[in-house]
Amino acid sequence: MLKTIEKTKRSAEAEMDAEMDRMKRLPRGSFKAKPGATDLRNCKVKISMYLDADILEYFRLRAGQPNAAPYQTQINNELRSIMESRPTSSERVKDDILSNKEFLRALKAKLQTVEDSEGEWTEWHPMPKPEKCREIDGPASAGLYQVRNKKDHQLILFGVGEECQNRMRSLYPEPYGTGTRNNEKKRKYIYDNWRNLEYRTLETRTKDEAVKIERLLKAEKNHLFNT
Repeated sequence: MLKTIEKTKRSAEAEMDAEMDRMKRLPRGSFKAKPGATDLRNCKVKISMYLDADILEYFRLRAGQPNAAPYQTQINNELRSIMESRPTSSERVKDDILSNKEFLRALKAKLQTVEDSEGEWTEWHPMPKPEKCREIDGPASAGLYQVRNKKDHQLILFGVGEECQNRMRSLYPEPYGTGTRNNEKKRKYIYDNWRNLEYRTLETRTKDEAVKIERLLKAEKNHLFNT
């Protein structure tokens, strides 16, 4: 009996060594490798484990078929198939979101609200020279404005006003501009660089809607003057 067990053990080890040679795996034993020099997929690790007898018998019968791989290889391949078929964590999150109908309905309603309130931005227009700032084109009602550099499209500043057009006129310093503005740096920047600037506007139904969109612009933190 002991001889039979020992013979079976030697046979199993021989099969494993032959398989490793065929697949050019790294040899068993202790070795050192530089980080990243080896791929875990190409490393064989010897372990001892217990399997249900019927499972072992099943794979041994499969291995007995002509040109079949050893049963150890078949078990390894089955485990790899299970591992690689499992979705990644990001894929699971995506699937969870896409299968959550309540969340999708709420998202659709939110997007519709934003779309309805935002309307459409106008085309970009060149900033008028200071003497013509009163002719600046913008909504006479509530709305937003945005200014950028016409050459490299760097975003400069944005703002909101209950009377958007009049608020934009205050971008220029006295005696050209109208209204009041606390930030003198903005007014000086516009005055010094108006030739290289352009603006666009967005009309909203109320100032509150304009303020909500202004917060979104501010959150992006990509304007020279982000206040």
